[in-house]
Parts: sequence; C-alpha cells; structure tokens
Amino acid sequence: MSQNAPLINYARELRGRYSPNDRVLLVQLPQFQMKSFSRDIARDRGMYAYPPTGLQCVRNALEEHDLEIKIVDLNYELLKRAIEDDTFNCEDWLSLLGQRMDDFMPGIVGVTTISISDTPDNPEFPLTAALMYLKERDDAIVIAGGVNANNERDYYLRSGLGHFVVDGEGEYRAPMLINIIAGSETSGPDQNGIYFFADGELMQSSGVSTVVQSVPSLADSYGDIPVEDYCKVGSLNPFSRMLGTDRVFSTLQLNRGCRADCGFCGVLEFVGPGVRQNSVENVIDELTYLVEQRSVRHIELLDDDFLGKKTHRSGVEKVLNAMAGFHESIGLTWSAGNGLIAASLDAPMIDLINRSGCVGFRIGVESGNADMMKRLKKPASIVALEKTCADLQKVPDIFIGANFIVGLFGEETVGEMKDSLAFAIRTKLDWASFTVYQFTGNENSEKNAATGGANDFVPSKDSAFREVVGGDNVAVGKDVFTIADHVVPSREQVRQIWFSYNLVANYICNKNLMPGGNAKKFADWVEAVFIGYPDNPYMPLFAGLARILTGEEERANDNFASARRNVQTSDYWQRRFREFDLNTLIDDTPMTTEEVYERLAPLQMEYEDFARTTPQ
Repeated sequence: MSQNAPLINYARELRGRYSPNDRVLLVQLPQFQMKSFSRDIARDRGMYAYPPTGLQCVRNALEEHDLEIKIVDLNYELLKRAIEDDTFNCEDWLSLLGQRMDDFMPGIVGVTTISISDTPDNPEFPLTAALMYLKERDDAIVIAGGVNANNERDYYLRSGLGHFVVDGEGEYRAPMLINIIAGSETSGPDQNGIYFFADGELMQSSGVSTVVQSVPSLADSYGDIPVEDYCKVGSLNPFSRMLGTDRVFSTLQLNRGCRADCGFCGVLEFVGPGVRQNSVENVIDELTYLVEQRSVRHIELLDDDFLGKKTHRSGVEKVLNAMAGFHESIGLTWSAGNGLIAASLDAPMIDLINRSGCVGFRIGVESGNADMMKRLKKPASIVALEKTCADLQKVPDIFIGANFIVGLFGEETVGEMKDSLAFAIRTKLDWASFTVYQFTGNENSEKNAATGGANDFVPSKDSAFREVVGGDNVAVGKDVFTIADHVVPSREQVRQIWFSYNLVANYICNKNLMPGGNAKKFADWVEAVFIGYPDNPYMPLFAGLARILTGEEERANDNFASARRNVQTSDYWQRRFREFDLNTLIDDTPMTTEEVYERLAPLQMEYEDFARTTPQ
C-alpha cells in the first residue's frame, strides 16, 4: 500500500463529491485588510499591487499536465473596480471571485494571500473570507497555500475551510496533489507538506521535502496578468511611487531562501535552509521580456537575500550588469524593499548597485542592542553594521533605509528598544523602517489571541484613517521616553513607542533636514509615502520644510496647506502635534533655509538627547 494511502483515499472521496474537471483557478487575494481600505488612497494608487509571482511559479510547474489554468489577481481586480466604478461596493469584493468561478467553472481552486496577517477567525481577513465563501459555494476542491495559510492551517482545515493546505514551495507539491486528486499516478518522488483533515485527524502527506533549485523563466506566465496596467491601480511601495505613479513596474527574483536564520523570520521555515540561485539566464530572459515586451521601467526585487553567498556573486553581478545596460538605454530602475544583507555590501558591490539604476533599498538591522542581536541570530554585529552604514553614505543618490523591529518576542525591554532608536539616529541613513514584532506560525496562534490578535506590522495601517490611538494607562508622545528602561511594555504600549520612534527618527531627526543633507531625496520619498496616508499632517509638514530647503516654495506651500487642513479637521492630529511640540512649525512655517535649520535644531537636540538618556 502506498505510504500516502490516507491522502489517496481522501482525494478519492473528494472526487466522488465534486467530480473535478481539468480546469484549475489560481487566485491571489487582496493584499490589505478591508478595515484599512480607503477608496481615496486607492484612487491615488497608494495601495499595494504586487503581481502574483508565486502563482506564476505554480502555473509553470503544472504546464506539463493536461489542464486549463487561469490566474486571477483579485487584488488587482478589486482596486481596478474601486477606482473605475463608484457604484461598486468594495466590501462586496467576493462577488468578483464569484464571477470568475461562474465564468470558468473550475474543478480545483487554489488561493493565497501576501503582505498581511490576522487571526484566522476574523471573517474579514481576506483568506478567511475567501475560504468561507468557497465553502458555502461547495462546488470545487479548495487548496490554500502561502505563509498565512500555513501559519493557521490547523484552524482552517479543522474548520472545514478548504480541503488542503500546501506548505512552503508549491512547484513539486502542487503537481503531486493535482495528480492524486485526478486519480493519476504521481511523477517523481512523493512530497511531504500537503496537509488535510480526514477521519477526525489532521494529517500530512509522506515523502521527501524537495527544495526548488531553479525556476523556468516566468516570461510565458504573464498571459493572464496585465502587468503594464498594475501601476494604474496601485504601487509596490514608496520606492515605485517616488518615481511617478505612472511608471510601469513589475517584480523579479534571483535567489530563494536566506543564508541567515534570524529569530524573528519565517523564511527558513517556509522555503527551507540556505540560498538557491535561480538560472541567471532565465532571470535575465524574464527581465528582457518585461522591459522589451511589456514596457516595464521599474523592477522590485523579491529576494529575501538577493546578494546571496560568495558563490552566488557572479550571478548577482550578471543580473545587475543586465539592469545597468537597460538603465543606460531606457532608464530602467530597481529597488529592494525586502532588504539587502549588509555583510555583502563591500565597495565594489555598492558601486555596481549604484551604476545599475538602483533608487533605493533597505538593510536588515532589526535591533541596535547587542544582546538582542545575539538572540535574533543576526549574521552581523553592531560594529559591522555601523561600518556598512558609513560606507553607504558614499552613494547619496540612492535612498537607503534600515529595518528595525520593536517589541521583539513580546519580551523586549524599553531600554533595548531605545538602543535601536539611538542606532537609527547616529548612523544617519535616509530612513528607519520601524515595524512591530508579530508572532507567526501555528505554535503562536495562542500568543496572538492573548495579545489582541495579529495586527499589521505597521500599526498605522490598522485603520483606514491611519491613526494609532492609545488606550488607558498607555504613555503617548514624548512620554514614551519616560518609561523606565527595564519595563517590558504591553503590545498597546509598543504601538505607541512605534509611533514616537517613527516620527523622531524619520522626520524630526532625519539627516536630510540638516545642513549637508539631501532635502530633495527626502521630499520625494515623503511625498510618495503621503499618498498612502492622505489624512496625515506631519508628512506634508516635513516635506514642505524640505521643499523650502530645495528652493521650491510653491511646492512647499502646497504641502503646508495639506498639513494645516489635516490638523484643523482632526482632534486626533491636534493632540499629536501638541504631544511633540510641532504646533510652532505649522502655525508659523519657516520660509527660508536658515529658518528651517534654526527652528528644527532645538527639536533635534531634544529628541537625540531622549534617545541616549536612561530614565531614572
């Protein structure tokens, strides 16, 4: 008897119930929570719109099967309808899935989502909502994949929300599962990581766990994907927006996996250990197709570790040189929002990145506290990271940020968090991307529930108004700096710490608002961020100050007008401005370079001092 007899028997039972045909619908779900959705932000193209790269890889893997496969990006379709049709009720987004189901009548539906997380019992969470809808229709076999589905596979399968959850990479598991559902012989070795619930028990397929070594060029997988129109409905991140919202963008991936095993990250668990470099020729083929056939002019790298190990260096250089050629000929640009590992950023690599059209990237710092760095298992020291930050000052035209996490493991003290703020201020990169630690994985569901559920990594995105409201007995504003260093703050308090750190490090103490800084780069970035936060007043306020420094008084006044309007119409923002003494800047805006520096200097000195002072 086959080692996968339980799976085969369960599939036979499903065949009898659903009589699956040869049509497979692969669905990418919305990349945002409906509670944080804003039609105005969508119209300004401030919502995420990443192409369905993972589903394209699965489609490629199924090419040899006699199947009719369609990819549907509901995130794209929802944003498109929200922008073009004022009568469309965006909360009724599942009707779009229903239309596709009715038109195509698939026997198998595969669903996945990216970028967001939540507790699985929230019916508004896109993955949960879609699985509940498909369960109610009950007219197809349902497979879920991706990080969110695997983090909560116990809940989804035991609740009957889907028939299978495919773990990790799907290129080998999906064909095996499709064959078994069809009652056919499987080709290649059986794979583990296919989860299902049968006979009152959660089960997993038996077999090997084969990592994907190389992916064919995805050039042929764009048939269902209007990639040249994605910029018309959204953006990838501020890197793509700062180049202009009409700039056609897409994504590219050279490496899978990561050489590190950081304690906060689920990459190793999801895709396996180490880094596997894809065929460089396939990647360059896809790049060439996107540029020459689909008019793409900006690329976002999806790699968790684009620079890879030393043995990957040649491949990285070939891809960057190909980008450099397109940058010189047609102005192609690229960015790496996921971040680059600092240890690989030596002088020759920094120079090549600069020449290849890079407009921005981040490095992973995560914490400025040495003890916390050890616990994170980061492949770098504080000293090494400081040296890299100093070396990166030599490429002033690239917008470079560092990633930080506060509230690590739910156990980080205020003093340890403050070390991260101090690191961000003294190393003077262009930006410090602070996020709030999230518990991930099946084993952490109880922790999420106990602490109020899984919220967005960026707390302001939990609300359509982009507000971070404090609760009772929670310090806000400057008061977060008076919390004793030994305190392990509550999750609600960490959200307020995030707000204060973001405002202090990125706006008040940003190096580009100081003499010798690049004010234009700062203004371009913040105005791009502001698209996603139209009710925020401090973003246009500081962008306006930067435009004064660049001599663009008219653009400065437009920003100041937005800032005043947003403050005057919101009790929340009036309170926030009082908390940080920002009223003086908006009531009487400085209109010369000298005035900007003079008025910001006392605030900068005050908060730099806060970052270094240990409360008694």
